[in-house]
Amino acid sequence: MPSGKGYFERIAEEAKSLPNVVMTGAVSYDAVGEWFERSRIHVNTSDSEGFPNTFLQAWIRSVPVITFFDPDSLVQRLSLGRAANSIDDMRESIRGLLHNDAERQVVGRRAREFATREYTTGVAARNIELLDRSAPRMHLGAAPETQ
Repeated sequence: MPSGKGYFERIAEEAKSLPNVVMTGAVSYDAVGEWFERSRIHVNTSDSEGFPNTFLQAWIRSVPVITFFDPDSLVQRLSLGRAANSIDDMRESIRGLLHNDAERQVVGRRAREFATREYTTGVAARNIELLDRSAPRMHLGAAPETQ
């Protein structure tokens, strides 16, 4: 976003001094999967947005999500990670999942099962098939000629 350029540059400069932070800049959709595959958790610090595609990218790889933004309370309700209410809460959620391999793996498996069940190509095909069977058929003919 052009209006956020100064903010981004300041954060990128500060990140250079942090040994555990890498500012990659833009990453193509094809290449971003590699980052998720190397992750143990996915942290989303946004407090409002649409449904984040990054959640699906994490979940399909069995990576739990820790987030401020929890669409329809999905993360909390289905235990697909942790929904944080404050910075302190997020920090504790991160520590909790990073230091408990067994719990992180259970949550990750649950997240993968959910993403596979609800958001894969097969689900879309099944929904289209159901719509085709239940909706009245529309017959589209040529448009009437106008004079």
